[in-house]
Amino acid sequence: MTTVVLIVLGLLFFSIILTVVLRSQPSSSKLDYQAEIPAHLGVSEDQPVYAVVLHLEAALPSEYADAVKLRVLTEHPHMSEAEFAWKWFELKRYFVMCAVLDEVPMYSVAVDEIWHEMLMFTREYNAFGEMFIGRAIHHAPHLPKSNASTKAASDSAAHPAFDPASQAASHAITDERAWFDWHYGQLFPPAPYSAYLWGSFYRTPLSHQRIDRLRDAPEADLVEDFYNKSAYESSYENREVIHDLIQHFKAQVDTAESRLRTNDRPSKEDASFSTMLPATMLYVSMDDPADYSRTMDSLMQQDRNHAHNSGCSATMYSCSSVSGSKSGGHDSHHNDGHNGTSSCSSSSSCSSSSGSSGCGGGGD
Repeated sequence: MTTVVLIVLGLLFFSIILTVVLRSQPSSSKLDYQAEIPAHLGVSEDQPVYAVVLHLEAALPSEYADAVKLRVLTEHPHMSEAEFAWKWFELKRYFVMCAVLDEVPMYSVAVDEIWHEMLMFTREYNAFGEMFIGRAIHHAPHLPKSNASTKAASDSAAHPAFDPASQAASHAITDERAWFDWHYGQLFPPAPYSAYLWGSFYRTPLSHQRIDRLRDAPEADLVEDFYNKSAYESSYENREVIHDLIQHFKAQVDTAESRLRTNDRPSKEDASFSTMLPATMLYVSMDDPADYSRTMDSLMQQDRNHAHNSGCSATMYSCSSVSGSKSGGHDSHHNDGHNGTSSCSSSSSCSSSSGSSGCGGGGD
């Protein structure tokens, strides 16, 4: 009788453990990831960044990409091939940003998950970095800058997150996310799952200090402060992209100042066009940063409604309808080259996939 009781208790204990383990596993996804992946990261031939994308693709041999895919799908059996493909797509966009910017936050735990597995192939990874930007793209863990991440993590059903627009978030962190958003929107067209993987875009204002600096300083000084200087100096393609970004930023600030003088405020129609959102973000940042969130909420309502109706599969700007958590949240893990750590910084964000660690990559 005692033996039977022990067996029953053992089976009960095993079933409890199995249930806990299964519940702890990330779900494959709330999305099917069945949208077609755009060629060349969605970049058209007439964009300066197109040459950088081609360089990236040449630096990633198919044998290496296939090995990374096999390892990811083996280590993460919950992940479908389609889900991997879209996360790989966004990771490559991130690497393009590392070739351009001095600091690039890694705002997605889901995308960072792929990066971690990519790093397991040390020799191939180092060779990729050397061929792409002349050095390895460093990856190092870093602690969050703000305890605000702890609060929002409890609010999110998926990614640990914090609301960078909240009072608890530091000014520097919100500036970083705004800087990331402007460049992402300027470099790449919207992709179906971008907001789901990175977190809602255009949720935080860019500081007046950075806007003034970008408006007034010569290009050489801006490259020194904000961009990948070594890539700018060694690669014609990267130099053209950085030059184009700086000129676009200055032009958009000039336009915003002109519109501010005449009280020509952005409309919802402006915010409904992806090409207009970086400029709209600058205008609202300059107009009233304290009311930035509410103003952008109003302007982007049409986009969020579209996200709600499409399951966040057709917009890069809002994914709150999918996650059920506060939009724009991210758990910051920052590596700042100016603060003694690696020069592409990293944070983790959005409200879509599980995970808690963040890492940083080095651009310059």
